Amino acid sequence: MSDEELVERISGRLMCKCGASYHRTLNPPKKEGLCDICGSEVFQRADDKEEAVQNRLNVYKKQTQPLINYYAKQGILMTLDGTKDIDEVFEDIKAVLAKFA
Repeated sequence: MSDEELVERISGRLMCKCGASYHRTLNPPKKEGLCDICGSEVFQRADDKEEAVQNRLNVYKKQTQPLINYYAKQGILMTLDGTKDIDEVFEDIKAVLAKFA
């Protein structure tokens, strides 16, 4: 998944104190700014703000990407297309895990 798509998905997340979660564009509350379940104001967590997401991506590239490159060279890295529909991604994950069962 591209960095731009990751930033859009994560920075669009909204939460409610009751535990409900939303997304500004993919799953917005029925009434803007208010939780469908309890009516409280929804909010964005500090670590979901765009600047924080960009920072997390930079840390990932410095700390995790080398490990991914290592496993790719070993021929044991499994990758999936995270841009698919959530149900399709879940099925892909199950298919990969089934190979190791």
